[in-house]
Amino acid sequence: MIKQLFILFFALIASTAFAQDDATFLNNKGLAYDRQDNYTKALETFLEALDIRLKELGAEHPYVAQSYNNIGSVYDQWGNYPLALDYFQKALAIWEKALGKDHSNTTRELDNVEYL
Repeated sequence: MIKQLFILFFALIASTAFAQDDATFLNNKGLAYDRQDNYTKALETFLEALDIRLKELGAEHPYVAQSYNNIGSVYDQWGNYPLALDYFQKALAIWEKALGKDHSNTTRELDNVEYL
């Protein structure tokens, strides 16, 4: 019984790690598209990464905030400031809670919110 629980536990950890590898890959791919000004592809890949991160890490994880920030940046590039602000505020709320108000990610996101 203990061996079966150990195997189950290890499989759960491994599946989460592989899913996060996928999310990190997608996030980095989205950043590459963003740097090429291919915002449609960037948004698609950022949304895929967000979906994985929400499922695997939960809504209050800093990696989820990173995805929200990246999505907000795409909408900012497109001039859709209300949507950009919405995503930047989501990221800010997560980073404030997870990392504190003085963390560099939090202060950078606050700059994004104040800019819009």
